[in-house]
Amino acid sequence: MRACTAIHFALVIAVATLLHADEPASRPTRSAPLSAKTTEEVIKFVEPQKGFGCIQTAQFNRWGRQVFAIWYCPFSGRGDCFLDVYYYDYDKTQWTCFLDRLVPAGGDLSAEMPNGNEIVFRNTDGKVAVTQSVVTFPQKKWWNDAK
Repeated sequence: MRACTAIHFALVIAVATLLHADEPASRPTRSAPLSAKTTEEVIKFVEPQKGFGCIQTAQFNRWGRQVFAIWYCPFSGRGDCFLDVYYYDYDKTQWTCFLDRLVPAGGDLSAEMPNGNEIVFRNTDGKVAVTQSVVTFPQKKWWNDAK
């Protein structure tokens, strides 16, 4: 009976180890800063956490709103990506994080801001993985009020 219990315990440990083999050894509570003065600061913060993957970024300036996204896949054999997205606050002159998420992506993402009102991330199959509205974020006045 003891031998059976010991074998069962060893088997459970082995399977648990295999299931979690792709997880990073340690990940801070945040994969990216809450705010930063520059996009380079965000990249510098994320660089040591990228694991097996490389850092991907996209930046949009649509209708006076600026959005910056950074993502990376730190796993070997698992296609999920950590995604952090920022908007630029013109009054505070800083980038502020509004999305920090682990996304099932198939190993990579693509980003688009098709209409200036939302940002869309697609997985490797082209299917939408994340959609986020940006209409409430600061907008630099680009129109002329003169009549």
